[in-house]
Amino acid sequence: MACRSIGVGVIVASMREKRFGVRVGRWFFHRAKARADLAPEFLDLRELALPEFRSGAPPRMVEDARG
Repeated sequence: MACRSIGVGVIVASMREKRFGVRVGRWFFHRAKARADLAPEFLDLRELALPEFRSGAPPRMVEDARG
């Protein structure tokens, strides 16, 4: 019987300048990539250039500052 790979999405959602989640995400991605039964994909939301979230502050703080 053929073994099918399970798709795993590794998403780093933090947009802040000093973020630790990207390290954890990359670590997990590389560990998952080494397994034959997993087909991981890495997505870093910071690379998507989302205009609402380019600030270094959390979105709620940006909204409060705008008034």
